[in-house]
Amino acid sequence: EIEYEYGGFITNKDASNTTQKGELKIEQAWVDHELSDQFTLRTGIILVPVGQLNIFHDSDLRDFTARPLVNKYIIPTTWMDTGIGGHGEFEFGDAEVTLEGYVINGLDHNNAYSPTKGTRNMRPNFKNDTNQGKALVGRIGVIPSINAEFGVSTYQGQYKQSLLAFDARYALGQLGVKGEYARYSDGYNNDANGYNVEGKFNVSPLIGQTKPIHVLARYELIDLLDDASAGRRTRTSIGLNIRPLPAFVYKVEYSINEVQGMDDEDNTLMASVAIGF
Repeated sequence: EIEYEYGGFITNKDASNTTQKGELKIEQAWVDHELSDQFTLRTGIILVPVGQLNIFHDSDLRDFTARPLVNKYIIPTTWMDTGIGGHGEFEFGDAEVTLEGYVINGLDHNNAYSPTKGTRNMRPNFKNDTNQGKALVGRIGVIPSINAEFGVSTYQGQYKQSLLAFDARYALGQLGVKGEYARYSDGYNNDANGYNVEGKFNVSPLIGQTKPIHVLARYELIDLLDDASAGRRTRTSIGLNIRPLPAFVYKVEYSINEVQGMDDEDNTLMASVAIGF
Protein backbone atom coordinates (compact mmCIF):
# COMPACT_ATOMS: atom_id res chain seq x y z
CA GLU A 1 0.00 0.00 0.00
CA ILE A 2 1.70 3.16 -1.28
CA GLU A 3 0.11 6.47 -0.29
CA TYR A 4 0.38 9.95 -1.72
CA GLU A 5 -0.76 12.00 1.27
CA TYR A 6 -1.91 15.62 0.81
CA GLY A 7 -1.09 15.46 -2.92
CA GLY A 8 2.37 14.03 -2.34
CA PHE A 9 4.17 17.40 -2.61
CA ILE A 10 6.94 17.18 -0.01
CA THR A 11 9.00 19.99 1.54
CA ASN A 12 11.46 19.07 4.27
CA LYS A 13 13.81 21.16 6.40
CA ASP A 14 16.38 19.96 8.90
CA ALA A 15 15.49 17.91 11.96
CA SER A 16 15.24 20.95 14.25
CA ASN A 17 12.75 22.77 12.03
CA THR A 18 10.87 20.29 9.88
CA THR A 19 8.15 21.38 7.50
CA GLN A 20 6.29 18.53 5.80
CA LYS A 21 3.53 19.55 3.43
CA GLY A 22 2.91 16.12 2.03
CA GLU A 23 3.94 12.50 2.19
CA LEU A 24 4.88 9.71 -0.16
CA LYS A 25 5.20 6.53 1.84
CA ILE A 26 4.71 2.78 1.98
CA GLU A 27 2.09 2.04 4.61
CA GLN A 28 2.02 -1.75 4.23
CA ALA A 29 4.32 -4.17 2.41
CA TRP A 30 4.13 -7.74 3.65
CA VAL A 31 4.18 -11.34 2.50
CA ASP A 32 1.75 -13.93 3.85
CA HIS A 33 2.54 -17.64 3.91
CA GLU A 34 -0.31 -19.93 4.94
CA LEU A 35 1.06 -22.50 7.37
CA SER A 36 -2.36 -24.08 8.01
CA ASP A 37 -6.05 -23.35 7.60
CA GLN A 38 -5.95 -21.54 10.95
CA PHE A 39 -2.61 -19.69 10.93
CA THR A 40 -0.71 -17.52 8.44
CA LEU A 41 2.87 -16.27 8.75
CA ARG A 42 3.30 -12.56 7.92
CA THR A 43 6.62 -10.77 7.34
CA GLY A 44 7.38 -7.17 6.30
CA ILE A 45 5.95 -3.73 7.05
CA ILE A 46 2.78 -4.46 8.99
CA LEU A 47 0.02 -2.47 10.67
CA VAL A 48 0.63 -2.75 14.41
CA PRO A 49 -2.40 -4.56 15.92
CA VAL A 50 -3.07 -2.33 18.94
CA GLY A 51 -6.76 -1.50 19.12
CA GLN A 52 -9.00 -2.01 16.12
CA LEU A 53 -8.94 1.34 14.33
CA ASN A 54 -5.25 1.09 13.40
CA ILE A 55 -5.96 -2.13 11.51
CA PHE A 56 -9.03 -0.68 9.76
CA HIS A 57 -7.93 2.96 9.53
CA ASP A 58 -8.73 3.74 5.89
CA SER A 59 -11.08 6.66 5.35
CA ASP A 60 -13.85 4.68 3.66
CA LEU A 61 -14.01 2.30 6.66
CA ARG A 62 -14.45 5.09 9.24
CA ASP A 63 -17.77 6.82 9.90
CA PHE A 64 -16.17 10.09 11.04
CA THR A 65 -13.59 12.06 9.08
CA ALA A 66 -11.41 12.81 12.12
CA ARG A 67 -9.80 9.90 13.93
CA PRO A 68 -10.43 9.70 17.67
CA LEU A 69 -7.89 11.45 19.91
CA VAL A 70 -6.89 8.19 21.58
CA ASN A 71 -6.03 6.78 18.14
CA LYS A 72 -3.84 9.76 17.33
CA TYR A 73 -1.88 10.56 20.48
CA ILE A 74 -1.85 7.33 22.52
CA ILE A 75 -2.16 4.72 19.76
CA PRO A 76 -0.30 6.67 17.04
CA THR A 77 -2.29 5.67 13.95
CA THR A 78 -1.42 5.10 11.25
CA TRP A 79 1.20 2.99 13.08
CA MET A 80 3.26 0.52 11.06
CA ASP A 81 6.55 -1.23 11.70
CA THR A 82 8.82 -3.90 10.28
CA GLY A 83 8.45 -7.29 11.86
CA ILE A 84 7.59 -10.97 11.68
CA GLY A 85 4.66 -12.82 13.19
CA GLY A 86 1.29 -13.96 12.02
CA HIS A 87 -2.47 -14.03 12.27
CA GLY A 88 -5.06 -16.73 12.65
CA GLU A 89 -8.75 -17.51 13.06
CA PHE A 90 -10.29 -20.24 15.15
CA GLU A 91 -13.99 -21.24 15.25
CA PHE A 92 -15.80 -22.42 18.36
CA GLY A 93 -19.34 -23.23 17.31
CA ASP A 94 -20.93 -19.98 16.15
CA ALA A 95 -18.16 -17.90 17.76
CA GLU A 96 -14.79 -16.97 16.31
CA VAL A 97 -11.48 -16.02 17.93
CA THR A 98 -8.86 -14.05 15.99
CA LEU A 99 -5.18 -13.80 16.91
CA GLU A 100 -2.50 -11.48 15.56
CA GLY A 101 1.00 -11.00 16.96
CA TYR A 102 4.48 -9.85 15.90
CA VAL A 103 8.06 -9.18 16.91
CA ILE A 104 8.77 -5.64 15.68
CA ASN A 105 11.47 -2.97 15.97
CA GLY A 106 9.31 -0.82 18.25
CA LEU A 107 8.81 2.80 19.21
CA ASP A 108 11.60 5.31 19.79
CA HIS A 109 12.91 4.73 23.33
CA ASN A 110 14.86 7.98 23.92
CA ASN A 111 12.24 9.56 26.18
CA ALA A 112 10.62 10.93 23.04
CA TYR A 113 7.14 10.98 24.59
CA SER A 114 5.56 14.45 24.31
CA PRO A 115 3.10 16.01 26.79
CA THR A 116 1.27 17.55 23.80
CA LYS A 117 1.75 14.93 21.05
CA GLY A 118 1.88 11.78 23.18
CA THR A 119 3.41 8.84 21.31
CA ARG A 120 2.82 10.31 17.86
CA ASN A 121 6.44 11.30 17.14
CA MET A 122 7.80 8.00 18.49
CA ARG A 123 6.83 5.95 15.46
CA PRO A 124 9.77 4.14 13.83
CA ASN A 125 11.23 4.40 10.38
CA PHE A 126 11.95 1.34 8.24
CA LYS A 127 15.68 1.90 7.74
CA ASN A 128 17.03 1.75 11.29
CA ASP A 129 16.02 0.12 14.56
CA THR A 130 15.75 3.26 16.70
CA ASN A 131 15.89 1.49 20.05
CA GLN A 132 18.40 -1.31 19.29
CA GLY A 133 15.97 -3.80 20.75
CA LYS A 134 12.74 -5.53 19.89
CA ALA A 135 9.12 -5.18 20.96
CA LEU A 136 6.25 -7.64 21.20
CA VAL A 137 2.74 -6.74 20.10
CA GLY A 138 -0.48 -8.68 19.75
CA ARG A 139 -4.26 -8.63 19.73
CA ILE A 140 -6.90 -11.21 20.58
CA GLY A 141 -10.41 -10.70 19.22
CA VAL A 142 -13.57 -12.53 20.23
CA ILE A 143 -16.50 -12.47 17.79
CA PRO A 144 -19.50 -14.13 19.47
CA SER A 145 -21.78 -13.22 16.54
CA ILE A 146 -21.71 -11.22 13.33
CA ASN A 147 -23.07 -8.23 15.28
CA ALA A 148 -20.42 -8.04 18.01
CA GLU A 149 -16.67 -8.11 18.59
CA PHE A 150 -14.44 -7.57 21.63
CA GLY A 151 -10.68 -7.20 21.54
CA VAL A 152 -7.72 -6.81 23.88
CA SER A 153 -4.24 -5.88 22.68
CA THR A 154 -0.86 -5.03 24.12
CA TYR A 155 2.52 -3.61 23.14
CA GLN A 156 5.62 -4.27 25.25
CA GLY A 157 8.85 -2.52 24.25
CA GLN A 158 12.19 -1.29 25.49
CA TYR A 159 12.52 0.87 28.64
CA LYS A 160 9.29 -0.50 30.07
CA GLN A 161 7.23 0.97 27.23
CA SER A 162 3.78 -0.54 27.57
CA LEU A 163 0.47 -0.08 25.79
CA LEU A 164 -2.74 -1.85 26.79
CA ALA A 165 -5.90 -1.39 24.73
CA PHE A 166 -9.48 -2.64 24.69
CA ASP A 167 -11.94 -2.29 21.81
CA ALA A 168 -15.53 -3.33 21.25
CA ARG A 169 -18.33 -2.99 18.71
CA TYR A 170 -21.98 -4.02 18.76
CA ALA A 171 -24.87 -3.67 16.32
CA LEU A 172 -28.59 -4.07 16.92
CA GLY A 173 -30.89 -3.41 13.99
CA GLN A 174 -30.22 0.10 12.69
CA LEU A 175 -28.09 1.02 15.74
CA GLY A 176 -24.34 0.50 16.06
CA VAL A 177 -21.96 1.39 18.89
CA LYS A 178 -18.21 0.97 19.30
CA GLY A 179 -15.31 2.31 21.33
CA GLU A 180 -11.68 1.96 22.35
CA TYR A 181 -9.66 2.48 25.52
CA ALA A 182 -5.85 2.67 25.71
CA ARG A 183 -3.24 3.27 28.39
CA TYR A 184 0.47 4.03 27.88
CA SER A 185 3.37 4.02 30.34
CA ASP A 186 7.16 3.80 30.20
CA GLY A 187 10.29 3.84 32.34
CA TYR A 188 10.56 7.63 32.13
CA ASN A 189 7.45 8.11 34.30
CA ASN A 190 5.29 9.06 31.33
CA ASP A 191 1.66 7.95 31.66
CA ALA A 192 -1.35 8.55 29.45
CA ASN A 193 -4.81 7.14 28.97
CA GLY A 194 -7.89 7.82 26.91
CA TYR A 195 -11.04 6.44 25.37
CA ASN A 196 -13.79 7.11 22.86
CA VAL A 197 -17.37 5.93 22.51
CA GLU A 198 -19.34 6.47 19.32
CA GLY A 199 -22.73 5.51 18.02
CA LYS A 200 -24.57 5.61 14.73
CA PHE A 201 -28.18 5.15 13.69
CA ASN A 202 -29.36 4.39 10.17
CA VAL A 203 -32.32 6.67 9.46
CA SER A 204 -32.88 5.46 5.87
CA PRO A 205 -35.85 3.19 6.67
CA LEU A 206 -37.56 6.08 8.46
CA ILE A 207 -37.42 8.35 5.41
CA GLY A 208 -38.05 5.77 2.69
CA GLN A 209 -34.47 5.51 1.42
CA THR A 210 -32.56 2.35 0.58
CA LYS A 211 -28.96 3.60 0.87
CA PRO A 212 -27.59 3.92 4.44
CA ILE A 213 -27.79 7.41 5.96
CA HIS A 214 -26.25 7.44 9.44
CA VAL A 215 -26.66 10.01 12.20
CA LEU A 216 -23.45 9.96 14.27
CA ALA A 217 -22.37 10.93 17.78
CA ARG A 218 -19.03 10.49 19.54
CA TYR A 219 -17.49 11.46 22.88
CA GLU A 220 -13.77 11.13 23.56
CA LEU A 221 -11.28 11.97 26.28
CA ILE A 222 -7.51 11.69 26.58
CA ASP A 223 -5.10 12.64 29.37
CA LEU A 224 -1.53 12.81 28.06
CA LEU A 225 -0.04 13.51 31.48
CA ASP A 226 -2.28 11.32 33.65
CA ASP A 227 -2.48 14.41 35.83
CA ALA A 228 -5.57 16.06 37.30
CA SER A 229 -4.19 19.54 36.61
CA ALA A 230 -3.07 19.34 32.96
CA GLY A 231 -2.96 17.25 29.81
CA ARG A 232 -6.67 16.51 29.54
CA ARG A 233 -8.58 16.98 26.28
CA THR A 234 -12.15 16.16 25.36
CA ARG A 235 -14.03 16.27 22.07
CA THR A 236 -17.76 15.87 21.46
CA SER A 237 -18.86 15.36 17.86
CA ILE A 238 -22.09 14.95 15.94
CA GLY A 239 -22.27 14.11 12.28
CA LEU A 240 -23.96 12.57 9.29
CA ASN A 241 -22.75 10.25 6.57
CA ILE A 242 -24.27 8.83 3.41
CA ARG A 243 -23.04 5.61 1.77
CA PRO A 244 -24.20 5.25 -1.86
CA LEU A 245 -21.94 2.16 -1.95
CA PRO A 246 -20.36 0.18 0.91
CA ALA A 247 -16.89 1.61 0.12
CA PHE A 248 -18.07 5.11 -0.91
CA VAL A 249 -19.09 7.63 1.74
CA TYR A 250 -19.86 11.33 2.15
CA LYS A 251 -19.21 12.69 5.67
CA VAL A 252 -19.89 15.86 7.61
CA GLU A 253 -19.33 16.49 11.34
CA TYR A 254 -19.13 19.24 13.93
CA SER A 255 -16.84 18.92 16.96
CA ILE A 256 -16.65 20.77 20.28
CA ASN A 257 -13.06 20.74 21.56
CA GLU A 258 -11.95 21.42 25.12
CA VAL A 259 -8.38 21.49 26.44
CA GLN A 260 -7.70 21.69 30.17
CA GLY A 261 -6.37 25.11 31.16
CA MET A 262 -7.47 26.85 27.95
CA ASP A 263 -10.57 29.02 27.79
CA ASP A 264 -10.70 29.43 24.02
CA GLU A 265 -10.41 26.31 21.91
CA ASP A 266 -11.48 26.19 18.27
CA ASN A 267 -14.48 24.05 17.43
CA THR A 268 -14.42 22.30 14.08
CA LEU A 269 -16.74 21.80 11.12
CA MET A 270 -15.36 19.12 8.81
CA ALA A 271 -16.54 17.39 5.65
CA SER A 272 -14.99 14.80 3.36
CA VAL A 273 -15.64 12.12 0.79
CA ALA A 274 -13.84 8.77 0.71
CA ILE A 275 -13.74 5.77 -1.56
CA GLY A 276 -11.95 2.46 -1.11
CA PHE A 277 -10.79 0.04 -3.74
